[in-house]
Amino acid sequence: MFNKALYSLLFICLLTAGFLPLSAQTISHVRPQKPKAERSEFPLVDISFYMGIPINAYADNTDALGFGLKGAFYMPFSPRVPLYFGIGFGGLIFGSNGQYINENLVISAGSTVIGTIPVNLEARTNNWMLNGLLSVRYKAPLEYVQPYVDLIGGGSYLYTRTVLYDRSNRGIFTTNENDEINSRTLESSFTYNYGAGAGFLIRLADQVYLNAGAAWLKGGKAKYFDKEQTAQWDIQFTGSGNFDPNNLNSDDVSLDYAGEPKKSTTDMIQVNLGVTIKIF
Repeated sequence: MFNKALYSLLFICLLTAGFLPLSAQTISHVRPQKPKAERSEFPLVDISFYMGIPINAYADNTDALGFGLKGAFYMPFSPRVPLYFGIGFGGLIFGSNGQYINENLVISAGSTVIGTIPVNLEARTNNWMLNGLLSVRYKAPLEYVQPYVDLIGGGSYLYTRTVLYDRSNRGIFTTNENDEINSRTLESSFTYNYGAGAGFLIRLADQVYLNAGAAWLKGGKAKYFDKEQTAQWDIQFTGSGNFDPNNLNSDDVSLDYAGEPKKSTTDMIQVNLGVTIKIF
């Protein structure tokens, strides 16, 4: 009797020991897993028209406003955190002046006039500022209107460049598609800048947003020409009878750019309007 009870108890223990792992495996297979959070933040590409407004000492030296185009790329630090690292580049023109030279070059042998060559040239002078900026952006994770704030730092390259173009009907002075004969950089300067900005992304479509914003930038000192100075520059054609229309010599065109470049800090406010595209 005792042996029979012992065998029955041993059988029950073995059966229970085999059933428990099977039950645990069965429960683990049917237990619902916690769903992973969906990605909410994606890389962004921004293309904007922007305007530079000089302030402080920069505004004392120039009345010019800068107009140009810039692009930027933003990468989220995390797929579910609306904090981005951005890198961007842009270019502004702070004034542009042009002068046209329309003359007839007389070719003669002694007192005999052999012919004439029309000299139709354009000299275009632009005051450029190129911007390269790094930024950290926080964007409010809202559906239709997303405010954002930026911390910005980078550098600016300012230079004044005069380009000589061939405006003759036959293009006798150059074979370049853009009609450029020659160019010359007359002043250049590099400086730092840093600041902060804010704006709004307004949803236009699933992946497209209107971007409107502004930034304040503190800029270091730089040398530059103002548009009022470049407007007074005198460009003259000084070619002679030895002039070769297929090889315009730089000595044939003289540029009088009297005046010293101005120098100041380059603080400014930048205002931008453009389109931001979300990349899935």
